[in-house]
Amino acid sequence: MMKKKKITPNDADELNSLDEYELTDDTKSQAVSINELTQGSASSITIGHSVGEPVYEMFEKFQQLVLPADVLTLEGEKYFELVTQICGESFKELMEVLSINNVYKLLLIENDVLLCFDKKYKELEEITQRTCLHLDDGTIMLKPGLRLDFDRFMRALHAANNQNCTQENTANLNDAFFSSFKKLIKSFHFNENDDTKNNHAFLLVFIENIFSNLSKNKNNYRYSEHVQQVAQSLYILGGRNIYEFVRLNLPSAIPALSTLDDSLGKAGVCIEEGIFRYNILQNHQKSVGYDIAVCSEDATAVIKKVSYNSAANKFSGFPISLKHGIPCSRQFQTDSFDELKSWFENKDKTHYLNVHMVKPLIASNPYSSPLLLATYGINNNFKAIDVLNRWIWMFENARQSNVRIVAFATDCDPRYSLAMRLATVFFGRINNMPICDRQDAFDIDLPKNWSSWFFMGTRQLFFCFQDSIHLCTKLRNRILSKKASILMGKEEVSIEVLKELIEKKSKFAHGLVKTDIEPKDRQKFSSCIKLSSDDVFTTLEDIESSQATRIYLHPLRCIVLAYVEHDTSIINRIYYSWYAVFLCRIWKSWLDIIDEKDILGYNVADEKDLFITI
Repeated sequence: MMKKKKITPNDADELNSLDEYELTDDTKSQAVSINELTQGSASSITIGHSVGEPVYEMFEKFQQLVLPADVLTLEGEKYFELVTQICGESFKELMEVLSINNVYKLLLIENDVLLCFDKKYKELEEITQRTCLHLDDGTIMLKPGLRLDFDRFMRALHAANNQNCTQENTANLNDAFFSSFKKLIKSFHFNENDDTKNNHAFLLVFIENIFSNLSKNKNNYRYSEHVQQVAQSLYILGGRNIYEFVRLNLPSAIPALSTLDDSLGKAGVCIEEGIFRYNILQNHQKSVGYDIAVCSEDATAVIKKVSYNSAANKFSGFPISLKHGIPCSRQFQTDSFDELKSWFENKDKTHYLNVHMVKPLIASNPYSSPLLLATYGINNNFKAIDVLNRWIWMFENARQSNVRIVAFATDCDPRYSLAMRLATVFFGRINNMPICDRQDAFDIDLPKNWSSWFFMGTRQLFFCFQDSIHLCTKLRNRILSKKASILMGKEEVSIEVLKELIEKKSKFAHGLVKTDIEPKDRQKFSSCIKLSSDDVFTTLEDIESSQATRIYLHPLRCIVLAYVEHDTSIINRIYYSWYAVFLCRIWKSWLDIIDEKDILGYNVADEKDLFITI
């Protein structure tokens, strides 16, 4: 039996004493027989496997060799530098002798390049001397470590070449498919009529944009103007999360958020906190074509968070100070870390976001979209005089943009309510601010017999009214309140009447469901529409002790018809609005004159607690 011994490549001196050897794990246990080697040429070379069959499978446990992205195009000095870096100086000299000066030539050689060591070439004597192990009988063996480096290099080159071929095939398929798709689009354009063209115009552009980008690198994606406009609308209406969900599931269809932010900035959509966009208002006025508008204002609670605006070099999230009611823009700009630290330590974060909208009044287009004029964070620390000063300032600046604000609308916070009274001189006046005496105020021509019940002055700079949505939701929330007691005649307005209606009558008769009378959702305006419908009034007639509830719902119905419905005529708007006013006045007058003993069973301290709070 032949003797075997495990050796390393450095144990070359012991090769003469072995009939057969087996390399250690460092060379992946490649076995070779000396007897088999000596049957050929005395100068034959072996590295533990048949010549011309590189053992790529031995590299399965090795880390993949990382090559430059442009490795397949390397030639000349750059190619030799890569060979030197991976395989060593000797292999670089070998490539020079063999005139293999680029990757392309190396990959074209079908046989193993190292077969050149099988014969004694004078040009390779020095290289052979450095790269091989030599026996006394003339047998040589390429150093296993060098062979491993070269095989690893070749394996990485073949992998890169295969990947490149796959990408080229995919690109060719994409080009062919895209070319066919273009022909389909052109044929569709040729055969379509005007109606079809209008209905599918964006669809065709959208699909064409997707396939155009699929044939490009991600960094070269391009988007048409129509696609960018739809992407902006999706982001504004749906928000960041919905936009990202659509973008990730439709690759190459819509721009990334960074690209979208740039396009929004160029379009003037990005709004800086505390800046009133009167220049945008002027452009909007010219494009839409209107002269008068209504300005609305409201504050909504927000999550307390501080963010940095790199474009404006400012911090947002701290409440902006008001100077005579006007926000101080770019208040939180600093290059000092200490100042920023003091803001976080000493200033509270914004509780509310105050928003100003401008709604154009166009007789031919009652559904025109409003314009966002300004937005800024506040901490709810302001006075009625601040509101009044801000409204007058906004009125004057809007006039410079060729827009006449005829009314301001907001909710009835006590400070807003007082500002409304002062602006319209409705049982309130500021002596040093003659608002209604200005030259740009308008006159209201009223019949003389109205003076007994129309208390507002006939000369006004602008009107003020509470937002109709707030009015409706407040009336709804009052009746749904578990603590409220609303007395009307001998009956009480009660949510129990509505519950009985839902339980006893079919939904098809009145249209109500239990969630419509759920007091937790205080901003559910759709239930206000349902509660004020004719079907509810009709079916309530069959419910016992429902007269007070029906009368209470009449003002809600009148407000919807007067201020919400688009199809109501002007004369009917006047009728329904005054109907609601007179009904509430009569009710309030009755509560003022009733005897206290009539309210003892309602657990209230005053008659006003039996009324509504608008």
